[in-house]
Amino acid sequence: MRVRGVNIPTLTTVLGVAASLAAFVLGILVLTGLMLPEHVTTELRTMMGIVLLLFGIFRALRIYFDWKRSWSHQPNSTHP
Repeated sequence: MRVRGVNIPTLTTVLGVAASLAAFVLGILVLTGLMLPEHVTTELRTMMGIVLLLFGIFRALRIYFDWKRSWSHQPNSTHP
């Protein structure tokens, strides 16, 4: 969204970035063992942490490529 020549992120972009960061940080916390109790097995902790990390990376890449595509479809815009 452009307002007076300035790009302003939409609400969905802001929420997507927040979800991406939250999943990535939560994945790191799960992998280090700070988020889950001690009785959770190492295999489950590793699997959950990797899935959360991959989800955070996936969301970040989706947001980036959606932004890149929408930027290229705007008239009179220079591609970054």
